[in-house]
Amino acid sequence: MVEVLVKFLAGIPLEWQVFILAMIPVTELRAAIPYGITQGLLPLTTLTMAAIGNMLIGLPVLVLISPIINIIKKVPLGERVVDKVLAATRLKGNNVVKYGTIGLAIFVSIPLPGTGVWTGSLLAYLFGIKIGTAFVALCMGVMIAAVIITLLSLGLIELIGSSTTSIILVVLFLIIAPIIWRLIKRNC
Repeated sequence: MVEVLVKFLAGIPLEWQVFILAMIPVTELRAAIPYGITQGLLPLTTLTMAAIGNMLIGLPVLVLISPIINIIKKVPLGERVVDKVLAATRLKGNNVVKYGTIGLAIFVSIPLPGTGVWTGSLLAYLFGIKIGTAFVALCMGVMIAAVIITLLSLGLIELIGSSTTSIILVVLFLIIAPIIWRLIKRNC
C-alpha cells in the first residue's frame, strides 16, 4: 500500500511527500517519518513536515466525522459497518475513558498501528470530547509520537553519535510538549 502511495507521489518534492503520507490513515507518522529519513531528508525536516501534515488532518477529521458517520449510516449496510468500526475503536479507548483529554493525547502519542490522529479523532467523537480540546490533545500526541518515531528511525546508536540532531530533537520536544500540555490542562 505504501509503495503505491509513494509511486503516486513520485513527482512532487520529498518534503511534500512526507507531509501527504502523514495525512493518510494507513501511513500517518509511522510510515512518513521513516520514509523521509531513508530517502535522505534531514531528520528535523522530516519530523516537522510529518508532524504538521498529521496535525493538520486532525481538525477536518474532527469536524467532519459526525456528519460522515450519519451519512454512512443511511446507506444500506452502512449502519452495521459503522457500528462495528465504532465498537472496535471503543475497545481501544480505555485511557480516554479513564483520563479524558490527557488519555487521548497519550493514546495518540503511542506510535503503534491504530493509535494515530484518525483513530484518536474517532475516540474523541465517541467519548464526547470537544473539538478544540480534542485537537490540542491530538497535536500533543502527534508531537510526542513524531519525536519517538524519529528517534527510532535514526537508531539510538546513530543518534548518540550525532549530538547536534539529538540536541535539536530534545530541545524541540522540551519546548513544545509543555506548551501543549498547558493548553490541554486549560481546556479540560
